[in-house]
Amino acid sequence: MFQLIASRMNPTRLVSLLLAAALLLSGAAMIRTEQGETDLSLSAYESDTQARAMQMDIYYGVLEHRESIDVSKYSYSLTEFGKILKDLRNHHPDLYMIKSAYSYSYKTVDGTRYVTKYWPKYSMTAEEQAAAQLVWYETIQNIIAGVNPSWNNTQKAMYLHDYLAANYEYDLTYTNYDAYSLLTTGKGVCQAYALAYIALLEAVGITCNYTSSNAMNHAWNKVQLGGNYYNVDVTWDDPTADRLGYVSHEDFLVSDSMLGDDHSFTWEEGYGQCFDTGFDNWFWRDVNTAIIPMDGDFFYIKNGTIYKWDVESNSIKKCVSLSSKWYVKGKSGSYWRYKNSDGSWNTNFSVMQPTGNKILYNTAYSIKTFDPKTNKLAVICEYNGKGCIYGFRYNGSSITLQVSQDCGQTYDFVTVTNFKSF
Repeated sequence: MFQLIASRMNPTRLVSLLLAAALLLSGAAMIRTEQGETDLSLSAYESDTQARAMQMDIYYGVLEHRESIDVSKYSYSLTEFGKILKDLRNHHPDLYMIKSAYSYSYKTVDGTRYVTKYWPKYSMTAEEQAAAQLVWYETIQNIIAGVNPSWNNTQKAMYLHDYLAANYEYDLTYTNYDAYSLLTTGKGVCQAYALAYIALLEAVGITCNYTSSNAMNHAWNKVQLGGNYYNVDVTWDDPTADRLGYVSHEDFLVSDSMLGDDHSFTWEEGYGQCFDTGFDNWFWRDVNTAIIPMDGDFFYIKNGTIYKWDVESNSIKKCVSLSSKWYVKGKSGSYWRYKNSDGSWNTNFSVMQPTGNKILYNTAYSIKTFDPKTNKLAVICEYNGKGCIYGFRYNGSSITLQVSQDCGQTYDFVTVTNFKSF
């Protein structure tokens, strides 16, 4: 429908739509806070007013789908221009429509080339871009609709981290590098995850930066909370191969010292360094389910027990223990040695998904509901096939079970449509 609408627009109307759609997105606009207007698109060139001015000229020129953009008044060498342009793209996820390659014109002064005009290479036509901007805006608004305005920024960052990890998967074809591709296809590489996280956090008023390591060929984020920066790596908190509903928090709001255990310290020095260790050992560090908001609190599974993070008292309370064992058949050797005398694996592989006023979770052989108000559990469907359930997704009219016979080395997917109402 968007494509049809866009195709009928005249150029003047199209430009207006592009700018309006962009400005509706908080990551691309000025956010009004109690302290006044704040540009949340923090950049390595933030203190360079000339570079920032050129970035904004390019930004709005791209949104208008201009064929070329005059940058002659800024006098940046080709090398420096490339760095400034890359910085702009890394901090404005809504510039997904331009490719990294581009053309330029220049003038030479004392042997140095200075860029005078930038010629973007677009991945879509102006009409396609107009339609895509509307899809982009609606997608982000639909996601952040789940954010409760009363939550603090830590809770908002946690919810959006968990949303991305639970609902998207790593692109093993290495095709989708931008946030738009991730949000519309469900798959993306680390760069796409990092850019999408920027777009979502800035849409709820949280400063979030793009960080990368050439040595690792990897990208993640640095999030600002309470004046401090913290690392967040959504990609590494989302397993590969994808497991439905599984969300790690090992790399969520951690310091550089904690992240350094498995990340390379080769990012730009002095930019968004994360010294504060206040969240390094929070309860979520070894939680491998999404942390589900419900009735003003948050719920999660850890070591076979459902817990509640009581927001009012900021305390952790035990709700109910779960009894289920995952069996690994036909395996031997030190890693696969059975941990329990009956041949079962002693790790809990339950994940969670909210629906209405209850939370769904899986045991090894069933899907159950958990009622946060009463702590009561109820079975809605049972699995009698080969292997055990390691993940699931409730789709309204059906439940997709992710099952495995070898403790998650390989997976099969089973669709269940016959289950009890809840």
